Amino acid sequence: MRTHSKVLRIAALVLAFSSGVARADIPPSFVGLSYQFSVPIGETYNYVPQVSWRGIGLDIATFIREDIAIGLAFGWNVFAINTTSTLTYKGSQITGNQDRAINFWPTLVNVRWFPRVSSNKDTQPYIGLNVGGYITERYLAIGLSADQSTQYLFGLAPEIGVFFQNPVGAVFVNARYNMAFPGGGVPFQQFLSFNVGYAWARGGPNQ
Repeated sequence: MRTHSKVLRIAALVLAFSSGVARADIPPSFVGLSYQFSVPIGETYNYVPQVSWRGIGLDIATFIREDIAIGLAFGWNVFAINTTSTLTYKGSQITGNQDRAINFWPTLVNVRWFPRVSSNKDTQPYIGLNVGGYITERYLAIGLSADQSTQYLFGLAPEIGVFFQNPVGAVFVNARYNMAFPGGGVPFQQFLSFNVGYAWARGGPNQ
C-alpha cells in the first residue's frame, strides 16, 4: 500500500507540473516591416536637403512585461540629390554639377514602454529609445570623379508611436529622431523618420 501511495503521489506531482508548463505564458512578441520616409536635419540637410522617400525597416521585439518590450530595429534610409550648389567636403569648397547621396543602415537595440492610457486595448501608444550603430555611406560624384566613404557611427534614436491591434497583428505608425554622432571624418548626422508598417504578433502588450 505504501508503494502504491508513493506512485500516486509522484503521478500527481508530474501531472501538476505538466499542467503548469502547459499553462505557462510564453512572452508575447512581434515582427514588423515598415515603409519609412525621412526629413534631413543639420549636416545631413546641408549635404542632401531633400526629403527621402526611400526607406525600409525591420523590427523584432519581445515583451518582458505587460507594458515593456525590448527588441532590435534594422533599416535602410537613402538620401540623394543632383545639385550645383557649393559644398564644403572634407575641408574643400566644391562647385559644379554634383550627385550626392547618403545611405544609412541603422542597427539598434531598443526598449519600448506601452502605458495603459485608456480601456481600449486595440489602440496602444508607446514611447521608446533606440541605441546602437549607423553604417553611414556618403557618396559624391562630380563629372568623371567620385568619392565614397563608409563609417560606423554610434547613435541614438528616441521614438514615439502607436499600435492599432487586430486579431492577427497590428498596424503601427511612429516617428524616430535618428542621431549618428561624428566619427571618421563624418560630421554629426541627423534625420527624422516617419514610419508606417505592419507587425505580426503573438499576444500583445495588454492581452
